[in-house]
Amino acid sequence: MLSVVTCPPPPKPTGSSVHVKHLLSPINPADINAVEGVYPHQPRARQLNVNGQERTLHIPGNEGLGEITEVGEGVKGLKKGDWVVFGKGHSGTWSSGQTLEEGDVIKVDRETGISPVNAATLLVRSAQKHYWFQPHVDPQAT
Repeated sequence: MLSVVTCPPPPKPTGSSVHVKHLLSPINPADINAVEGVYPHQPRARQLNVNGQERTLHIPGNEGLGEITEVGEGVKGLKKGDWVVFGKGHSGTWSSGQTLEEGDVIKVDRETGISPVNAATLLVRSAQKHYWFQPHVDPQAT
């Protein structure tokens, strides 16, 4: 079951963590399969404060584009305003934002002129394109 909840803002990031505001969160067929419970991997459980009560939530979303809004004191390669994509599956991009470790996001070089829409689907589409253009073995020939 899907529902919309409002959570309070997260605390200031510490160490190597970053706050990410989600700018675009595409809907991938794997996201729908995860919501239906038929995808092999499910979104991880997160303990979040919802209306003053701790709840366990599973937030869908495999891909998207985020913007760094705050960084912890140990963050080396990211700064406020940087665009990022998400390096792990089921990153929970169907939310307004989250706190992640620096290593869980990949910086997008905005200087290349990539559009926000293309950046949001960068990781999934790249893998699909790689697959499409690879020679495929005919199973009948083996």
